[in-house]
Amino acid sequence: MDAATMAQLLRAEPIPEAHMIREGQRKARDLLRARLVLVCRALRGQRAIGALLEKYKVETPVALPELPRLQTDLHTAQRAPLKRQARRLDHELHDRRALHVRYEAPAVRTDPVASSPSRALIAVASHLGG
Repeated sequence: MDAATMAQLLRAEPIPEAHMIREGQRKARDLLRARLVLVCRALRGQRAIGALLEKYKVETPVALPELPRLQTDLHTAQRAPLKRQARRLDHELHDRRALHVRYEAPAVRTDPVASSPSRALIAVASHLGG
């Protein structure tokens, strides 16, 4: 894209305004993403245990045959450190007050286009990029 095309696009305003996150918030966001990965892995183990229980039509892992029970034991053993690590990140983020992010919602339009609540929500969602 050349400068003339970019200038034309900027004048016509089809390009949304960009947001660059501050360095301190970027670090907190990266920690939150790491926490999400840990939680997803722990949840995947929990779902695998549930799938085994459903497959063998039993209520508890103790009632499973030997090898599927071993699988549930391994999943349970993996989940414990993942949950501990996620809690550690929770405390770290909370201690640094990195989770306190301010967000100001855009004002809801009151013109005839947004006269109904559903249209107002659509206006807010389109403003947010959704």
